[in-house]
Amino acid sequence: MEHFSQTLKQKIAQRDKMLVKDQKRFMKHLFLALEEMRSKGVIHRDLKPDNIMIRKNKGEEECVIIDFGLATFIDALPYLYFRCGTPGFLSPEIANLTNKKEKQQPSSDVFSLGCIFYRM
Repeated sequence: MEHFSQTLKQKIAQRDKMLVKDQKRFMKHLFLALEEMRSKGVIHRDLKPDNIMIRKNKGEEECVIIDFGLATFIDALPYLYFRCGTPGFLSPEIANLTNKKEKQQPSSDVFSLGCIFYRM
């Protein structure tokens, strides 16, 4: 049975309890989730530790991405929110956008995952 225990932000705050093997497993889950989103043409655009829940599934902790409020389809031009996200996790491609009709890429979510990995 699945059980959501905390956000990744809360888990990071308990640094002494996060092992390197947990970090590797979490990053693997997150990259697989991004690959699934990319295959469906979705960009999250607000990935941060607050938007990642930790759940226990069959005794093992895994990550689940939540809060798709700023997510969009890649081809949904013009975007409802063309420049959005959380400072500190926002990719330069989105932060520097000036053209509302410019197509955004899933690579912006990869940048956010890099920021999350750094925080872990």
